[in-house]
Amino acid sequence: MSNIIHRLWVRTHLKGVGFSDNHAKLDSLYMVKDPWHMESQKEQYRFNETNRLIQEWIGHVGTALEVGCGEGHQSLFLEKCCDHLYGIDVSKKAVRRAKKRSSMKKLAVNKGVGIKLMTSWPQTFDLVTLCEVAYYAKDPELLLNDSINIGKHIFITYFEARSERLDPIVEKLPIIKSSKIAFEETSWKVFLCQGKLK
Repeated sequence: MSNIIHRLWVRTHLKGVGFSDNHAKLDSLYMVKDPWHMESQKEQYRFNETNRLIQEWIGHVGTALEVGCGEGHQSLFLEKCCDHLYGIDVSKKAVRRAKKRSSMKKLAVNKGVGIKLMTSWPQTFDLVTLCEVAYYAKDPELLLNDSINIGKHIFITYFEARSERLDPIVEKLPIIKSSKIAFEETSWKVFLCQGKLK
């Protein structure tokens, strides 16, 4: 019964966070642990497939930035794809939990719009991941373009159900490869884009 209440609370609480930069509401979701059910079989499958595609498309990298690292569930997987993983999220609670869960080199809370407002990061990353985060930004185009400016490779995933709004934005980017991850009735679009850094 508590799992049903948990899911209902999260679903109700998510109203109004899409394409809104509603950081306070996203942060308050972490009043409960794992509000996104990242330990579920579905999400674990997505993490494994994400790693497989990263390894297949670009191989192991030196530095990676995980935008929207949350509590660090996917970080545990992404750490295997790079020498040094950095993380950023809008939630202080999530970042605290991610610090305990993962061995990320550095984690930070970003309440600004886009990545370019961050001044405490290295200038560049070999890989920037934006997995399931673009549809929470009020201006996803700004977020994606900021990522293009600080990375050599940009790896983007989002629910196929959000394609109508995100596809036209992503299609403007320098896409190198694309694919799809599917688990039962859920599917995600996947894109690897060329960043401006060589």
